Amino acid sequence: MKKRIWALVAGVIAAGVLVASAAAAVSFDPTCSLTPSNGTGACGFVGKGDVQSALGYNNPKMQANAGKLAFAYSQAVSQALSSSASQTATESVSQTVSCLQNAGPNTFTREGTRDGGRSGNRAGSRTGTQSGSVSSAIDYASRTHNQVDGFFLTAVGAGAFVASGTPIWGDATFGEWTWGTVNWGAWSPGDVHVCLGGNPNVTDLVDSGVVDGTTQYGAVQYGATQYGAVTPTGPATLKVNGVALG
Repeated sequence: MKKRIWALVAGVIAAGVLVASAAAAVSFDPTCSLTPSNGTGACGFVGKGDVQSALGYNNPKMQANAGKLAFAYSQAVSQALSSSASQTATESVSQTVSCLQNAGPNTFTREGTRDGGRSGNRAGSRTGTQSGSVSSAIDYASRTHNQVDGFFLTAVGAGAFVASGTPIWGDATFGEWTWGTVNWGAWSPGDVHVCLGGNPNVTDLVDSGVVDGTTQYGAVQYGATQYGAVTPTGPATLKVNGVALG
């Protein structure tokens, strides 16, 4: 059994997920429970001497308290964030119609406004710490069967995320503007039907259609923050009874 565990520990070390003490007897893989290929679920090993050094235990105290030790870990992480975004605007528009009659040229104009909006999203992140419990089993010396040699780390509990920094957001990305119906004012200086009423004496009719003017943009509004994946940004620190190992 011990040969198989040490073979796993060697694989963990090779993968670079090692928290090493001066005696090189501490190994810990915080992702072990999330790795489908890791059929054993073993997460590393802690030697008896490393626990004694951390807690100041002599051999009798180590033997007496081996079953009462609590292992845990903490790790610097970053959490992905996202939120929806929206913005409204009001645009001024105009239209000009001109024509020529027997009585001379005519020109009519009108002013209006239309409201619009666009939707988008933004991405961000926040720093923090993820901490969780680590289950263990005592490794007894094979020659005595009751002398503690160390601890097999068997599973990692679900980590709790605690934010340590304010969110950092990127710029919002928007889709195209969508505009509503134009709210028109009256034609000036009079009745545009002089040109558009089907008068057979009308020539040189020109209709500008809707001409965009100035736009007043509203403030960007953001929806509720959506919390995404947590990604490690630093090595995991393994602890025993709240004291760091290695």
